[in-house]
Amino acid sequence: MPAGIAKLLLVAALGYQTPRLITAIPPSSPWNAVIGNTVLATVELDQKGTMTQVRVLEGVTPFVEEAERSISQWQFDPARLDGNAVATEVSVIMMFRPHSFGNFGVGGPTLGFTKPDIPQGDHPALPITVFDPELPVLSYLNPPGVVIFDLELSEDGLIHRMRLINDVPAVAERARQAVKRWNFMPAVRNGKPVRSTMLVAISFVPPVLPQ
Repeated sequence: MPAGIAKLLLVAALGYQTPRLITAIPPSSPWNAVIGNTVLATVELDQKGTMTQVRVLEGVTPFVEEAERSISQWQFDPARLDGNAVATEVSVIMMFRPHSFGNFGVGGPTLGFTKPDIPQGDHPALPITVFDPELPVLSYLNPPGVVIFDLELSEDGLIHRMRLINDVPAVAERARQAVKRWNFMPAVRNGKPVRSTMLVAISFVPPVLPQ
């Protein structure tokens, strides 16, 4: 390969690379909840990809506690700038569905989500609008599970890449199509929009049928 082309490829490979979620412990829908809820949080990562802080922006008990328990066990590859590992911040949104028989549509199309206030200055990517994938009509025939995606968002807030981290075969594609309709505010660093990571976890809980 000519030296000039090799140099161009090297330059293209550098720049900023978003952090990647390696392993994720799925959250569980609390058994004592009769409504659904959406938890929005941000996670600070150091140069090693180690989590240093989880900050909840939106959500209610007991969903917040379950989200924090789950997130605290996740592992990441760090972000990189020009090949060097750097600290960064990622956003996490978790949609919880209750086990109650009436969980078809419980919580509305967004399961309690409201558009967050966009902070002044630098901030991680934030969801603006989300849509609940809803349960399939015969969902009670499928085992429960949580679909988890690692989204790489571009500078304009569009989904550049979507990686499936935790699969639930019966509903994963349904979740994927719903998330593609979501809208995001891009992350801002040093006053400029930048590429970023958004992690999405959506629970699919078959309803507990009355005896």
